[in-house]
Amino acid sequence: MAELLEPHVRSKPDAIALIDDNGAQTWAQTNARVNRLIHVLDSLGCRPGDRIALMARNSREWWETTLAAIHAGLISVPVNWHWRHEELAYVLGDSESRVLFAGAEQVEVAERALAALGPAAPRLIVIGSDHRPGALEYGAALRTAPSTDPEAPFGTRPMMYTSGTTGMPKGVLHNDGLSTAAEFAAGARAFLDLMSMRPGTTTLIAGPAYHSAQWSFALLPLVTGSTLVTPSRCSTKSILDLVDEHRVGNVHLVPTQFVRLLRLPEETRAVFSGASLSVVAHGGAPCARSVKREMVEWWGPVITEYYGGTETGLVTLITAGEWLAHPGSVGHGIPGVEIRIVDGTGAEVAGGTTGVIWARRPGKDFEYFNAPDKTRDAHDTEGFATTGDMGHVTDGFLYISDRMTDMIISGGVNIYPAEIENVLHEHPQVVDVAVVGAPDEEFGEIVVAYVVAEDHETPGLEAALEAELQAYCRSRLTGFKCPRIFRFADDLPRNATGKLLKRKLRDALWADHDQQI
Repeated sequence: MAELLEPHVRSKPDAIALIDDNGAQTWAQTNARVNRLIHVLDSLGCRPGDRIALMARNSREWWETTLAAIHAGLISVPVNWHWRHEELAYVLGDSESRVLFAGAEQVEVAERALAALGPAAPRLIVIGSDHRPGALEYGAALRTAPSTDPEAPFGTRPMMYTSGTTGMPKGVLHNDGLSTAAEFAAGARAFLDLMSMRPGTTTLIAGPAYHSAQWSFALLPLVTGSTLVTPSRCSTKSILDLVDEHRVGNVHLVPTQFVRLLRLPEETRAVFSGASLSVVAHGGAPCARSVKREMVEWWGPVITEYYGGTETGLVTLITAGEWLAHPGSVGHGIPGVEIRIVDGTGAEVAGGTTGVIWARRPGKDFEYFNAPDKTRDAHDTEGFATTGDMGHVTDGFLYISDRMTDMIISGGVNIYPAEIENVLHEHPQVVDVAVVGAPDEEFGEIVVAYVVAEDHETPGLEAALEAELQAYCRSRLTGFKCPRIFRFADDLPRNATGKLLKRKLRDALWADHDQQI
């Protein structure tokens, strides 16, 4: 029996564990299917420590594969299902994956990636699709495998690949000491306690499971006995429908989803109850103060923000009440976490001074797979690690300024785009905004704002709105921080988790210049 599922299989075998597009599945059924999949992987020669990649939309099969990997001592490699075959081939090769699970919509991309890898390509298992030459079909493979309890060692955390917004993605391996089922279960319960989640409360995953936060906020409640609602697609309105239909208690959202929820018609918002919600966690990207305030006014004190990353895990938390008292903050360090703010020389700076954020969690560490130099660069000699974010601590609360790679240096002065974006987000005509640096002969860089306007299709809007936004910024920002150029767009490049892909905007501006700051 899968050890993490055993308490729930014994105490409530016929209760619902997973709900996806194809219906509901009990704890007993989930356990049997996970056992069968472990036997399938063993028959394919997968051994403890091997990697298996997963490129599919959210489904019961996604979580069965994740649980099978954990209980077979394998390392799962969740893959962004938006990727092109070149990106997939890179990660498959870099991770040295032995098996690739691909959803029906991703099969063609998967096959092209495997063809590019040649003899080194992993074995393909297709989820929810007809037979493909040379591939195993997931359902058929499970039907012919035994459901007996396999003899397999307990595994480890997945290897998440960073989003690659500043370069090729890197595999992140965690060393957190959770090497047995009992330790993993205890860690999951500690996570729920930290987030004030009640074990057994239904959880909705409203974003792609390949994202480290979505993975944590879905799997950890699941293994403590929570029913997991895992739709393959989750539109803005369906978030409201699913919460009320399944009496969801926990959900993780990103700021982009907040914005879209607030833009729903008033009649749609009015029929939403949300009475079952106890924790709405959000993070993964900056949230405009006006957006956060409106969501708290609508959904109440259930909204909790965190700061962290694929590498560091959770670093800070802030409740809705704390945020209203410290607007713009991402919270205070969670128990056991130490936070340092340092300058360019590595010296710790005074409170309220902006610098690079470093954090240390005793007993928890990470490394970049097959990249010792990058691992070393991300750590200092005392075990503190950084992902390159900048910010300051005031009265014990952390505030994020920007990423080092996003900082603009104009005339020798450091400018943090997030500050400008926060101001522009407050303007009623601004739906989305990104601020980047463009090359300038005199200043090195100048500030450019890309704006998605509320009425962006209205003829003649841009000239009048640009003048209005320039005046708006001048009334709220120091002169050198005000954008010199405004560019209007229908939308901005974001990945599936809502993270802004500023590199695409920046690269276009710097395309004809040899030096990029």
